[in-house]
Amino acid sequence: MQTIEIIPAVLPLTYGELERALERLESSRPKWIQIDVMDKSYTHNATWPYAMLHDTFFDQLKKEELALIGWESSRFEIDMMMRDPEKHIDDWVRAGASRFILHLGALTNPEMTLRKLQEEYGIEGEWKIDILIAVSPFEKVESINPLLPFVDGVQVMGIDPVGVQGSLLLDSVYDTIKDIRAITDKPIAVDGGVNLDNVHDLVVAGATRLVSGSFILGYELGPKEAIKELYSNI
Repeated sequence: MQTIEIIPAVLPLTYGELERALERLESSRPKWIQIDVMDKSYTHNATWPYAMLHDTFFDQLKKEELALIGWESSRFEIDMMMRDPEKHIDDWVRAGASRFILHLGALTNPEMTLRKLQEEYGIEGEWKIDILIAVSPFEKVESINPLLPFVDGVQVMGIDPVGVQGSLLLDSVYDTIKDIRAITDKPIAVDGGVNLDNVHDLVVAGATRLVSGSFILGYELGPKEAIKELYSNI
């Protein structure tokens, strides 16, 4: 049985927002932290560092003149809600990320893109990174079947549209997870709408990674207690 992971998610509009969120998460020392990024090419909104034309903090991260808060205890995954995400992966690897989520609906040629990334960043590449393919609960599971050899896992989006924290989990997510679990034993993450009321059922359906943003960061007793409560409800 795969280990169940709770992954806090941050959707920052500015670097200052990212810093404050990472500072709040430091005491909980999560193994992974997800940073959601959007550039308006796939979503209606843009987030840091794409919300402005030029971000000096991101430049410093890429040059290793600055480090993400919590880097000593946590690893970072980037949920790339954008078209042509492969063009930005190099920057994020240099900034300290080691796992990436690419959205099926944002890829022009998913198999070609994922195959190329596996060749470039896989075991033989300069860096070893993980790549997940993200699907909405409305997309046919058959569409990811040919992509599974080129990814390290699948992320099911629990909400629609993506990129809006605080939305309710869609009921169709459970069947999507079950259908994906039937064709792969790779990790399945769920992102969006995850809270105390549904973590147990999501794990029963086959999810192994539970990504939560607004619940964890907005929990009255703090992120550490929020993560503890989520684990206790599984």
